[in-house]
Amino acid sequence: MEYDTKQKKEVMDELKKSPVALSASQIACNMKSTGASTVYRILTQAVSDGTVSMSVRGRTRYYSYLGGCHHLHATCMQCGAFIHLDDEISNDISNLLEKNGLAVSPESVISCLCPQCRGKK
Repeated sequence: MEYDTKQKKEVMDELKKSPVALSASQIACNMKSTGASTVYRILTQAVSDGTVSMSVRGRTRYYSYLGGCHHLHATCMQCGAFIHLDDEISNDISNLLEKNGLAVSPESVISCLCPQCRGKK
């Protein structure tokens, strides 16, 4: 049985208030009473149950709160912005993938460059 602990609430609160994806070490640094190993354990479970998405930039894993969303998301590979894609875009992408025999999960995160970072190149 999974319990909602004070530490889990603090980790989720950190993710909810952040406009960008955060690494486990960034979250742990913001936590006063929760150790890094506990943060990693909470994040691993949250990814497993679909509450949190995980993306990779370089060699670091970054986490974002999904909050029960059932659409696709994107994360900027440069600044880490986490973007909720609307249902129409999510459906279009899912349909294109299905035409090629692929299925996409609603928790999928697409790596991209956001409009601001794209304009900097």
